[in-house]
Amino acid sequence: MSLLTIFALSTVIPTVILAVCVARSGRERPVTEYLLAGIFVVIALLTVSSVILSSYRYRRYFPIGHLSNLTVMLLGPLFYLYAKSSAQKRFRFKKRYWLCFLPFAVAFSYYLYMTLRFGLFRDKHVMLLSYKAVETAQNCAFFVAGIAVLLRNGVTARRALADFADWRLTWTRFLFLSLVAIAANKLYTALICDYYHSARLYFAGLSIYFIFICLATSLALYVFVNRGRLFSSVERYRDSTLSSRELEESYRRLLSFMDEDQSFLDPDLTLPRLAERSRIPLKTLSRVINERAGKNFNDFVNEYRVRESCRLLE
Repeated sequence: MSLLTIFALSTVIPTVILAVCVARSGRERPVTEYLLAGIFVVIALLTVSSVILSSYRYRRYFPIGHLSNLTVMLLGPLFYLYAKSSAQKRFRFKKRYWLCFLPFAVAFSYYLYMTLRFGLFRDKHVMLLSYKAVETAQNCAFFVAGIAVLLRNGVTARRALADFADWRLTWTRFLFLSLVAIAANKLYTALICDYYHSARLYFAGLSIYFIFICLATSLALYVFVNRGRLFSSVERYRDSTLSSRELEESYRRLLSFMDEDQSFLDPDLTLPRLAERSRIPLKTLSRVINERAGKNFNDFVNEYRVRESCRLLE
């Protein structure tokens, strides 16, 4: 088994597993999860196509490799619809959204016909400069549209770029950069392979692609496995516009108030009552306890009570 095959298997298998797990987990927001699963399926197909087109050993599968390579046109539309569905609380997949996939459907149908009728993709090197220009322009337009959707739904440019406290934004940012890197790498390897015929540069780009996809997929799998811990509070406070600095200030105010007022000694203490006493908005207080303290309200208060009991026993 060659090193290239090992790289491919270490990338394709986790990606497919991740796609299946994401698709099966789509209960609360099924459309969002299915779109995300679709992105991972496309990544797996692009990886398989890279392996097929890397050696004349797989000459008989060159048409499959070239046709699979066309799925890079799906990255932009899938990211746009994923960003739209994750940013809007009541998102529904409307029939007109299928138009986003029309360029891919047209290109795939045309090149499938040309392959079956004239054997277009029988060789490793195929000059498709006009198609690559359209593909790149389309993906760039959809990537920009996806970011614009986030900005229109209460996410400021500063938060979108630098707020790492919001895991939803961090995940979307990671996904965006990964897809842009994948699309750019596929464009690079296509140009190097088809126009410059430089095997050394081609395999260098291919190696970078496999290493990047392997790392990105591993990170995405980790995030998915820990999604309950990472994303539970994000979904709950989706409409909040508080910045990470404001949350940190509210958290410091809460800790200071708990030490000074000792409200935890009240056996009937509730979240609304604590919000009223500390003069911290109820929703902000709930988010601060969940995200900054990493606990629910009862655990947060009970920790103070246990600490006070230990102090009295001393």
